[in-house]
Amino acid sequence: MAHTSESLRQAFGYFYQNELSMLKSLVYLCPSSPITVVNIGAGAGTSGLAFLETRLDLRLHTVDITDKSSPFGCLHAEREVCQAAGFTLGDRWHQHHMDSKQLAQWWDYGPIDVCFIDGDHTYEGASGDIVGWLPHMRTGGFMAVHDYRKQDVPRPDDGQVRPSKELCSDVDVAVDEFLKSQFEVFALVESLIVFQVK
Repeated sequence: MAHTSESLRQAFGYFYQNELSMLKSLVYLCPSSPITVVNIGAGAGTSGLAFLETRLDLRLHTVDITDKSSPFGCLHAEREVCQAAGFTLGDRWHQHHMDSKQLAQWWDYGPIDVCFIDGDHTYEGASGDIVGWLPHMRTGGFMAVHDYRKQDVPRPDDGQVRPSKELCSDVDVAVDEFLKSQFEVFALVESLIVFQVK
């Protein structure tokens, strides 16, 4: 059975429902065509599939340091779910098996409309991604960071699989230091914080 991003969300619990909806809505807010999305951290393929489910003119670039099967997510997992859903690598979806900060140094695919950061959750990783990818953002584009202030997200007791409450304080510090200091918050949905780069 082919998954949708919503069925993956429910199965693995990496995202809250409203976070996934917000990610998809950002794509529709971008006036460019085609639209370029950078997805840092493949996970179980949830975010990649969510982006591919939106606009036909979307070009997705997922980057992850792990290719083969891993409990922390990998490009292989994204390939499995996206291919089962009918998407083909190399058409409008590309994977980069490397450090996301290295790809930022080499980036030559044009301005980015949406950059979703959900990779290395250390301070060095999160701040490196923010600083490395900001220069590639299209004016008016969106930079979204996952797992921001997770400790503040209420956990309804409804029996559903929910994202871990594991603190990501390094992510919080990097966002506050490098994004909140420069841009207004466009949206904060559960642990997904979004900035419009102007």
